[in-house]
Amino acid sequence: MRTCRAALTGQGYDDSERRAWEKPRLMGSLVEYRCPTCRYTSGTLQVGWGKAGRAKFWGGLALCTVCKVVVSVDLADTRVDRRDRRCATCNGPIKLLEGLAERVACPHCGAWLVAENRGSWA
Repeated sequence: MRTCRAALTGQGYDDSERRAWEKPRLMGSLVEYRCPTCRYTSGTLQVGWGKAGRAKFWGGLALCTVCKVVVSVDLADTRVDRRDRRCATCNGPIKLLEGLAERVACPHCGAWLVAENRGSWA
């Protein structure tokens, strides 16, 4: 039996064995926000970045004040002026949400939204 040190450092394993026990590196999250007070739901949003890194897609949270919805925007998008991001539904201005993703206020009633993890994406 191999020691813990050998298992952690990979000594005694070839690369194919090491890849079999390593977990895949999924970095992006699929998240849905729900309001416990007014029953608002955001739908599934892509947050973070995948294996390609932040240069390909970097999902951030934003608020459309016209539609009153929380949306995911691509922070890596270089085609748009970062000060003038627009909602895909109503073409209204959207505001990037600052702070922690766990502390998002409901756009309808102002209560804290509950984040539900729906999975990962790469």
